[in-house]
Amino acid sequence: MHLLLIETLALVGGTVHTMEPGAAPLAGATVLIEDGRIVAVGEVDVPEGAEVLDVAGLHVMPGLIDAAAGFDAEHDVLYLDSGVTAVHDSGSPTGEMLLETDGGMRDRNPGPTLLITSPPFSGLGSQRPGGFVLRPPAEAAAQIDEVLGLLEQANVRLTSFTLDRSLDPAQHAVAAGIGKELGFAVAGGLPIGLTPRAAAEQGHTLVTGLDSFLPPTVRFETLPEEFDLGEVAARVADSGLAVAPLLMGTRRVVHGATADAEPPALRALADDYAAAWRAELEMFRLLGASGEGLARANASFGTQQALVSELFKAGVPLVAASGAASPGIAPGAGLVDELIAWADSGVPVRDVLSAATVGTARALGQASERGRVAAGLVADLTILGADPSRSLTALRSPELVVLRGRVLERFELDELRGALEARQEAARLARNAPLRLPAPPMPEGEVVLDGTMDLIGYGTREAVERYRVVELEGGRRAFGARIRVAPTGDRDALELLLVQILDGGLVQRFELILNVLDENGRPRVDEEGRHAFHAVGERNEANKHLGVERKRFGEALPHFRSPTPVAAIEGSSALFGLVAALNGRQGRGYFLEFDGLLMEPVVDAFEADLQTPDGRIQVADARGLRVWGFGADGSLLFGARAERGGRLDFVPGTVEGGAPSKVTLPEGRAFTGDAKNPFGAAPGGAAAQGGTQSPVEAGSGK
Repeated sequence: MHLLLIETLALVGGTVHTMEPGAAPLAGATVLIEDGRIVAVGEVDVPEGAEVLDVAGLHVMPGLIDAAAGFDAEHDVLYLDSGVTAVHDSGSPTGEMLLETDGGMRDRNPGPTLLITSPPFSGLGSQRPGGFVLRPPAEAAAQIDEVLGLLEQANVRLTSFTLDRSLDPAQHAVAAGIGKELGFAVAGGLPIGLTPRAAAEQGHTLVTGLDSFLPPTVRFETLPEEFDLGEVAARVADSGLAVAPLLMGTRRVVHGATADAEPPALRALADDYAAAWRAELEMFRLLGASGEGLARANASFGTQQALVSELFKAGVPLVAASGAASPGIAPGAGLVDELIAWADSGVPVRDVLSAATVGTARALGQASERGRVAAGLVADLTILGADPSRSLTALRSPELVVLRGRVLERFELDELRGALEARQEAARLARNAPLRLPAPPMPEGEVVLDGTMDLIGYGTREAVERYRVVELEGGRRAFGARIRVAPTGDRDALELLLVQILDGGLVQRFELILNVLDENGRPRVDEEGRHAFHAVGERNEANKHLGVERKRFGEALPHFRSPTPVAAIEGSSALFGLVAALNGRQGRGYFLEFDGLLMEPVVDAFEADLQTPDGRIQVADARGLRVWGFGADGSLLFGARAERGGRLDFVPGTVEGGAPSKVTLPEGRAFTGDAKNPFGAAPGGAAAQGGTQSPVEAGSGK
């Protein structure tokens, strides 16, 4: 990779669009950069020894800012390829973002500056993956303080709070008030029944999506003719809130319904993203074939465009956000698509550019760092071959990108993208290659069940599990699994070893080891041979709660004690089902999982239905529904997990030389139904069908 890194750089001769309010472009200007920051703009004397880049005939403007994207380091070059130099994560697990905020990590690929939000604060009814569920208002403040304390210990610097629409107004008041007091941007949808003015008074600053402005039960495609969009826009303007419209949430449906070829972005995406894209594109095409469905999507999009036009005319600050990487919304390019959708709605192109740079920086509290070409700001620039104020399509392929003072030329961006596509293709081949795992290490006892299964997401193998059940003395059972998680283009393969011993329907002890694997499948350990993560837990027989010790590469992490007895350890899809089938109890139970990169222990509730008419095992938690079908001998017939974010199928495999099963399931827990219909007549509506909505609903920004 050819990366120009110098202390002093002069961009000479270009037309500079500073994005200063009311300022005209500066023709033939110079932008002087030192140590990653802009020091002067205009008629500037270039110091001796500076590196000079002639950009005559090109257009220089600030890098774009994406205010809502599910960040993934694999997508770094895709953002830069469209001139996006800063990304505000919209709610990925905060722990996974910790390492990526470091400047050195951001320069590694290289990638856009990462702005971090809080865990998405949610209400009890939320099914948002990664959401942090708040209790009633009297307890919510203490919960948030605890989260902030953990983040402070981990040296995480937040830009914003993210609030989910599932919060009730009182919970929203607590969370938004704390965010306001700390000076954070407070973003997200508005709780049902909370007016824009009331939300702003509580501390909300940025509304993501347009659904918050609709009456309950009303959708854009069915909006009554008498509904006054201008009045809505006036109320929003009066509140002082900024709005990120997320128009691509619906426009992607319209585009996908009429597309006759796969989008080129799929070549650069990992299999889990690509599979989800293909599944939804197929749904969009079916929608287009129906005629009526496509008409609904078009009606929804047209009404949303009309509302964006009214919001702009009313003076509401618009904020650039893509919602990438959602199916049909590519990282980087999806933001350009969003901006073009604004222009198609009637927002003047110059105002679109201003909103996507200085306006979005202002909404995120970043105006003193980025968003303009001005002295003192970070040198994040995109340099274009055509005038962006005449056509936004000029944004699609920058000639150069300056990232924190580093210059990437067009050929370098092309090389980086080509390398990413090559890695993804190699990862696809590796993910689907035959893989035989050895059995997990187990305590001494009689092996009574031995099996393997693939975890398949939209036709792509994401992981392989080898599991065993061993009978121990005293009526106890040990459940063990070795799980190999397939690599992606920018992430090594992972292996997890989990053994849990159950006694009396509760976990008595467990051990969990997580390793990152090298290209030969061997664990990457430190110089003393210590694992990436190691946790052991032991039950206190007096109160049945688990005490947990954790280490990361041998370094001890804070001790954890579960607040309640635990029925299972999360980590293995096979084991969770077997624990439920063999040792589980009907109704509510609690499981322990380790969340995100920080591997923080969390205890969460689940509801087990072990008395279904056809013998299927069902476990529901806050994120979705899992089902299994077992034979009378404990053999796995099928399994699946459905969450709002997608679906995984558990496909049984064959263990070469495996021991025959010696298990007998309790009465009523052997499956007798149709294995081709995993979720059957399961309760839960959308969750039972893979967490999906209709295409128009999925695209509305809810």
